[in-house]
Amino acid sequence: MPFDVSALADQILVDPEGNEHRLGDRWQENPRVILFLRHFG
Repeated sequence: MPFDVSALADQILVDPEGNEHRLGDRWQENPRVILFLRHFG
């Protein structure tokens, strides 16, 4: 079942180099998968 993710479009992501990217700009042309990993240890 698809989810409405339009509320996430204005979220800012920071890449490993410190550059900021608007999430909505990333998926404008192609779908994306976002994976959050949490380190325990």
